[in-house]
This record gives sequence, C-alpha cells and structure tokens, in this order.
Amino acid sequence: MIARVWNGRAEGAQAAAYRTLLTETIMPGIAARGIDGYFGYELWERDAPDGGTIFTTVLRFCSEDAIEGFVGKDLTRANLPEAALKLLSDWDTHAVHYVINRSFE
Repeated sequence: MIARVWNGRAEGAQAAAYRTLLTETIMPGIAARGIDGYFGYELWERDAPDGGTIFTTVLRFCSEDAIEGFVGKDLTRANLPEAALKLLSDWDTHAVHYVINRSFE
C-alpha cells in the first residue's frame, strides 16, 4: 500500500470553502473515476503558526500503477483543479509517497 501525501494552505474564509470543495466535489470525483487500486483518502488540518489553515491529503493506492491511473506518468506531480488553486494561498507542487508497511487498529 502507498500513501500519497500532499499539503496546501488556505487563508481565512477560503479555508472553509476549500474544505467544502475538497470533501463535496474533488474527493467524490476521484472516487467516481473508478481508479483500480485507489483505496480512499484522509483529510488532515492544522492551524498554521502565522495564520491560515494547512490541509494535508493522504490518498491510498495499492501500487505505482494505480497512482499513474490517477495522475499520469509523473507520479509525484500535484493534481489540482483550477477551482482549488483559486482558494489556496500556497501548495506543494509535488506529492510525497510513503510505503505503508503496517496498519494499527
């Protein structure tokens, strides 16, 4: 299992709008694509020390082939729709991948 981790930041009211866009449109849209080997996501949030909200998305895939089905040949490039870019003040241009070796229940 591979965790694809990405971070973005939104300021003030834009944070609530981004959270809504992410949870009601972007993530359901990814699930609707029916990507073989995609196993869902987690959304993490924290307050930035200097204001704003930092969002971390963790998408789970079974393999690099599954990630390629999501983002294409450049496995680490960020995959952001235009609507998200309008709400974010800063974002990672690339995601980081981690191998999940063990899950705790």
